[in-house]
Amino acid sequence: MKSVKEVVNHLKKQSFYKFIIQKSEFYKIISQKQKFHILFVYTKNEGDCFDKNKKQSILMVALRHPGSKKEMSLSSNLSDLKTYVKIMNLKYKEESYFKDVKEIRFFIPTKLIKLKKRNELAQMPKIEYKERSNGTFKNNFKDKELFKIFEEIREVINASR
Repeated sequence: MKSVKEVVNHLKKQSFYKFIIQKSEFYKIISQKQKFHILFVYTKNEGDCFDKNKKQSILMVALRHPGSKKEMSLSSNLSDLKTYVKIMNLKYKEESYFKDVKEIRFFIPTKLIKLKKRNELAQMPKIEYKERSNGTFKNNFKDKELFKIFEEIREVINASR
């Protein structure tokens, strides 16, 4: 029987897991300010499909907010990300997940953000308050519509107690 440590070490040696390790290391080396803005990253292959020598990738960076996109598009943050990509390329050489990255693009995954917010709202507990009013108040309106509205309010109060 293998221990958990042996299983984890075996998985780390698998080729599909190497990219996950590289991405996690990439997240570790970026600054705290950039971590706040970045949701996730991935590479997108582009180039001439007939010429294999012209292979190039684009680093797609998903951001939290349009303000984050403005912040990350600044030349200093962009040059920092390019430097981090170079560091990862030097560390992993030919097996680097970021080896063919020539360009960095930012986007905001609005559908994903809306879905996440919807799930968070669904998981929030519903807070109910005890009604403090007992529904005894005078209804002095002579207008029939207003009188009816106040009576409906009284019924709601009495029903919720």
